[in-house]
Amino acid sequence: MKVSFDERVVLCPADPDMMQDNADMQDNDADRAEKGPALQRGMIALRGAYHPETLPRVLALFAQRSLVPTQLNARRTEEHLVIDIEFEHSDEALVDTLLGKLRALFLVERAMQVEGLLTD
Repeated sequence: MKVSFDERVVLCPADPDMMQDNADMQDNDADRAEKGPALQRGMIALRGAYHPETLPRVLALFAQRSLVPTQLNARRTEEHLVIDIEFEHSDEALVDTLLGKLRALFLVERAMQVEGLLTD
């Protein structure tokens, strides 16, 4: 199949009933968000080995806890990979557990929670 970037591609026609179901789901998500616990912003900074497995292993710990980073910065220094991860959470105990798991990773040299730098 050849696709031109100038042409509009439609994979399936829009179903009005499906669109209504999506609108209902968005309303339910909004209701759930109002009733749920308030989210706090957190940031973890870590230094690990400059190795292809470092970043995937760090992000896997976030994924296991259903956390999606709101911001991620990874940069290489001469010998290390420095990673800053900003995320939203509702439980401080979850952050403590996550820090413990990060520190236990063989490829991570240091992990710490950054406080006081995040502004709304």
